[in-house]
Amino acid sequence: MLCSCSTYYYSTLSSTEGLVEKDDFGDFIYENDSVKVVYSFFGYNLPIKILVINNSNQPLYVDWQRSALILNDMATNYKQNKVTFDGNIETNTLNFNRNFSTSEGAYSGTLNLPDGVSFIPPQSRIEHVPMTMGDFAFDKIPEKSFTRQSFARNNLSPTKVKTMHFAEFNSPLRFRSYLTLYYGSLDPEKSKPFVLDQNFYISEVMKSGEIKPEEVFGYTNERGDFFYYKKVKGTAFGNVIGTIVLCTLSVVLEASLSTEEE
Repeated sequence: MLCSCSTYYYSTLSSTEGLVEKDDFGDFIYENDSVKVVYSFFGYNLPIKILVINNSNQPLYVDWQRSALILNDMATNYKQNKVTFDGNIETNTLNFNRNFSTSEGAYSGTLNLPDGVSFIPPQSRIEHVPMTMGDFAFDKIPEKSFTRQSFARNNLSPTKVKTMHFAEFNSPLRFRSYLTLYYGSLDPEKSKPFVLDQNFYISEVMKSGEIKPEEVFGYTNERGDFFYYKKVKGTAFGNVIGTIVLCTLSVVLEASLSTEEE
């Protein structure tokens, strides 16, 4: 009976102009000659997924203690002290007969690191999911704020759904991701930190009690800019999953909606 009274909120994320660009799969990507950072928020309740790829020939460190998700000026660390890694390595050798030989191999393992630091060997990667942002006050959006728009399900059966679009200034959720990385060494005298600071915000919310996640393009294609929330009628919001509490989201919603109506 509770399932029949469920309402789904499907959300699309965008980012402001900056170092990060969105690719065709909805992932938010920063890349230079040495490192590639990929943000994906696909899933239930907005999980924060960070993939860091070391494209260089020297070690790369991510200082999670000095990296954070920032919401309403409040920072929550991406801290961890253990990381699982894997990768491939290729070595070219010149022997005494001036002949080249090549050897290849793979490696993996678990490192116990200094508190809150991840080590990424050359030509390898790590994936970190530090938190899920939790419950949202989407049901606080007044019904009159939605407009009905055509929607094509994955089975091509057309229907009408309630949709609302946002610019960054009136989005119900805006947050920043701040990453601190070091090349070669953690010693500040030998290596200066590189900082990646990027803003994200909800740009669209689609509301439906009929359309299930498996019928939505963003879900079936696991787009990195797509997440969904499920509200069951007659139940209170559950506890926030992860380490960040969105207790101010309903206030932000009301303020942004008032601004839009004006």
